[in-house]
Amino acid sequence: MQKIFFIVVLLIVVAGVLVFSPGTSIFEESAPKIEIENEKAGTTYHNPKKPLKVAISDESGVGKVEVIFSSAEGSQKLISQSFGGEKEVNLNLEFPKNIKYKSGQEYKLDIVANDTSKANFFSGNEAKKNLKEKFIIAFEIGYMQGNKKKKIAEQNYPKAEVVLKKDLQGKDRFI
Repeated sequence: MQKIFFIVVLLIVVAGVLVFSPGTSIFEESAPKIEIENEKAGTTYHNPKKPLKVAISDESGVGKVEVIFSSAEGSQKLISQSFGGEKEVNLNLEFPKNIKYKSGQEYKLDIVANDTSKANFFSGNEAKKNLKEKFIIAFEIGYMQGNKKKKIAEQNYPKAEVVLKKDLQGKDRFI
C-alpha cells in the first residue's frame, strides 16, 4: 500500500515538473503576436482591392483566429478558423467585394487570435488587433490650380478633409 502511494506521489511530482518547467510552453502566458503588412506607427497602408497579409505567431501555437470586417453597410465575418497549434499562420484577407469603397468612408477590421496554451484556466491567451481606417484619394494638379481644385474637391466630398500640399519647389501640387 505504501509502495503504491509512493509511486502515485512520484508520478504526480514528475508530471508537475514536466508541465510547469520553464522550458515547456503548456502554460506560457504571452499572447499571440499579430503583424499586418505595411503597418507603420499604428497606420496601415492598404488597397482594399488586394488581399491584406496578416501573420500570427505564438510560441505555444496558434489555436483559433477570427476576423470581422465592419463598415457603414454592416459587419461580415471574414475568417473563423481553428489551427492545429501551428507556430505561425499567414493569412491573405480578402475584403468583401460587394462594398463600394469611397473616399472618407471608414471601415474597421477586428482580428482576434487565441493560442493553444493552457494558461488562464485552460482557455489560452488572446490577442486583439483593431484596424480603423479611412480611405485617401490624392490628385496631382497643375501648380496654378490649387485653390480652384481644392474647392471642387470640397464640393464633391463634403465630409472629407481636403488638404492642399506643395511640391519641393513650394508650388501647389497635390490635393
